[in-house]
Amino acid sequence: MVGVTTKKTQEGGRLKAWDIGVRVFHWLLVCLLVNAWVTAEWGDMEMRWHKWNGYAICFLLVFRLLWGFFGSSTALFINFIYAPPQILNYARGLIAGKPIKYLGHNPLGALMVLLMLLLLLSQVVSGLFSSDGLFAYGPLSGYVSDSMSEDSALVHEIGFYLILLASIFHVGAIALYVFVLRDNLVKPMLTGMKIRQNFSGEIKESSASMGRLGFCVLLSACIVLLIISGFDVSQIPNVLFD
Repeated sequence: MVGVTTKKTQEGGRLKAWDIGVRVFHWLLVCLLVNAWVTAEWGDMEMRWHKWNGYAICFLLVFRLLWGFFGSSTALFINFIYAPPQILNYARGLIAGKPIKYLGHNPLGALMVLLMLLLLLSQVVSGLFSSDGLFAYGPLSGYVSDSMSEDSALVHEIGFYLILLASIFHVGAIALYVFVLRDNLVKPMLTGMKIRQNFSGEIKESSASMGRLGFCVLLSACIVLLIISGFDVSQIPNVLFD
């Protein structure tokens, strides 16, 4: 069923699809993933810049998890977790060249988002516990044995290639939509707006209050600081100013 739009979501024949939290998360994550590779390949032996880049990614992931419960309608996990019949129905339409339109994530796009979040969470966690046994140590590597810390480093290395593979697939899918299906998915992630059309499901306003946004940002920062300090609050100043 297609819902009724509100005046707030209607702007020159367009609808608000993505809130500022989702868009900033997306593009910062792209930049940080590239920088993660750069700092790993050409960073210092202690991986200082690579670790801080990882902490920034950790912050983004914690924020996105919180935003999945407190954000706008299209950001909420409950609104883009689809049942298998919905996924198959969308896939059939895609193969036929007439995919069903969604204001937020379509069923296959939602699967990619969830996969990327799982891969990135695994990458961050493995990095926190990793150690090369010589120079580079994750902030939580002291909580596990040396062998487990080295295993985490191996998982972290393999995880990079899985994320790279998923990213290539993601970019390829976007190219398919842009050049074959004539559906530009990049522009809405920049502007937040989509052209009004018959979207599947109930269309809801996709903006969230700045208060909730600020709360999620602040809580995310506190959680990440607690993690990288080894869950020792007294060590937070040392982490920040070391």
